[in-house]
Amino acid sequence: MSYTCSGMAAVSAVLFAFADRQKGALLHLPGCYKETLELAESFVPELYCLSLRAAHRDRAPPQRQSMLWLDWPIKIGSISSDVRRAAQAADVIVFDTTCFSAASGCIRRFLEWARCAGTPVVLVRSHTKLDTLGIEYGRLGSIVFVAFRDTPALKRRRLLALAEKTENAVRLLGNRALPAQFCPFFGSTAYWTLSARRSAALLRNGRFFARRLLGEFGSTAVRAYPHGMFAALVPPHLVEQDEAAAEAERLSASLARRSLPVRHAGSFGFDFVAVEGFFDTEIDRHVIRVAVADLPTYISKQVAEQVVAWWTDRWRAKAA
Repeated sequence: MSYTCSGMAAVSAVLFAFADRQKGALLHLPGCYKETLELAESFVPELYCLSLRAAHRDRAPPQRQSMLWLDWPIKIGSISSDVRRAAQAADVIVFDTTCFSAASGCIRRFLEWARCAGTPVVLVRSHTKLDTLGIEYGRLGSIVFVAFRDTPALKRRRLLALAEKTENAVRLLGNRALPAQFCPFFGSTAYWTLSARRSAALLRNGRFFARRLLGEFGSTAVRAYPHGMFAALVPPHLVEQDEAAAEAERLSASLARRSLPVRHAGSFGFDFVAVEGFFDTEIDRHVIRVAVADLPTYISKQVAEQVVAWWTDRWRAKAA
């Protein structure tokens, strides 16, 4: 296990280590985070990035070591044959555990699925992002390497080599976590209990928010994501990055004026609602992402209703 100074530092170390002195294939699902693909394509030329979307089923990756990259949990019971074959053929599966608790049943189910696929796992995660004062705390990230008792010997050896190279990448890139970045109460029983409750609140609020938007605007105007940490509003026409950011600023400012805990901010997992322009790689366009925090249910409902009202008025005004 290795601690890094941020979640993206963990991602970059794994990508650089995997491509060290070899040609590798990065297999990903449609909708993979833009930053992950941008990093791989811009700074890791040894990696061949291949989406597993339906249009690419007949495009076999080159004969090289491969990693299957999962940015969010997949529903084990509805995994496509493409993903199943990719998992079995891959040398390693990388899973971004998002904001789930370390004891999450979602993570346990994923690990059991990976064990059945016969492929070892690298878990990367961004840890608790904020303390109760709303100040970003440490940006701590981590990398965990998991091999199973029945993992094939060749894959086990490659995982051990990847772990060693990743440690070197963390060291040489200056990405190692500092003592000040660790929560002072991390590791206690109370911490894990509260962390699990916080994750549950994030998921509950996020899923409610997505259902409310979908019920109002429909699936063509709303993007709901498997992890449930955020949803996104799809503008009725294509917008550029700066336009999406401007819309996020207008939406967040409008709700903040109503004394709701909403901010224009990137990322998610905060103790306030974060609104930001976001590029969705699955639909290949900019959207307005809204990440609902671990707030009381009644406040989350207020936020959802105000977002619905603002979005309706905004596009009615633009149409006029």
